[in-house]
Amino acid sequence: MEKKGPSAAFFYTPALEFPVEDVDDLLNRLPLAMREHSHRVAVCASIMAESADAHLQLDETPERTSFAAIAHLGGICHDVGKLLLEKTNYRWHPVAGSELLERHKRELFENETMAQMVIETVRYHHEQPNGYGFPQGTTAKDIPFSAAICALADWLDHRLYASCDCKDETDLVHEIEEDAGNLFFTSVVDCFKYTQPFIMETYAKWNMLRQ
Repeated sequence: MEKKGPSAAFFYTPALEFPVEDVDDLLNRLPLAMREHSHRVAVCASIMAESADAHLQLDETPERTSFAAIAHLGGICHDVGKLLLEKTNYRWHPVAGSELLERHKRELFENETMAQMVIETVRYHHEQPNGYGFPQGTTAKDIPFSAAICALADWLDHRLYASCDCKDETDLVHEIEEDAGNLFFTSVVDCFKYTQPFIMETYAKWNMLRQ
């Protein structure tokens, strides 16, 4: 599964490194808006992951490892690479983030299995089944399911949180279904459809609190 590609190290300097105590410490280093976005993505991803646990055969999730917990941590950490990169190198933040988590996995994660699944989630969360994602253009067979869950959760948050041009639910579902197999895994789209009412209700509450 692992497709390393070029390292993100070229794009940042060791001077930007810092000690990390735990996941909360890492997340708190992000700007407030990015931190809140990460929390919402984590919640959305874990909701869909719980549906995946119930409806799909997840061969990549070892016994006694909660897939919802992996998806939640992946959502929490998906943008941490932006701490190390200039905005002009935005497309490399998944690699920078995964390398940061790799260096600090003993402080951040309970065990090696959890660490590697979260690291892969972060590394591949902007890749697409059709091979047109970034930064590496990885195709469906090499994208972990946890990263595919995170990808749709990230997309949904940008569309649903306080968006002035957000389409109604029917149009939103239709748009996601049209992109199944290209931008999103078809199985992840199914997870969204199972959990759509709860996700939409959750975003309605978040948007009310924002007013």
